[in-house]
Amino acid sequence: MKIKAQGIVPVMLTPFTPDNRIDWEGLERLVEWYIANGADTLFAVCQSSEMQKLSLEERVELSKKVVSLAAGRVRVISSGHISESRDDQRAELVAMAETGIDALVLVSNRLDAGNAGTEAFRSALDGIFELAPQRPGPRSVRMPSSLSPPLER
Repeated sequence: MKIKAQGIVPVMLTPFTPDNRIDWEGLERLVEWYIANGADTLFAVCQSSEMQKLSLEERVELSKKVVSLAAGRVRVISSGHISESRDDQRAELVAMAETGIDALVLVSNRLDAGNAGTEAFRSALDGIFELAPQRPGPRSVRMPSSLSPPLER
């Protein structure tokens, strides 16, 4: 199934308490504010939400909570894979996919963190696609054609 994220898609911020825990009450107010102000989709776990500073457990909990708070009024998408090892990334992506989100966003720079080149990137991408119930196509990610040759399948 293709899901088109269009309209207003804010990259969400994560509110924190003074002791650096996720502020769940603040998150509820923030989700309501985004929806009341016309958001069409919420990008729940992303770089703007401080995903690099959160544990996997916190990222999963954050994604689940945003899905719950959105309650079907808007779509929710998340990312959340921050590790360098392929096995850890797979675990992170599977965990995020199971949070009830409408779409899972890949952070492309994590797929070849060592800058080994196109073949390493494609190999990592193929490894991720093996986990997907439906094989996503290259059209789901837009990038300037001058930066990368097209992926052929």
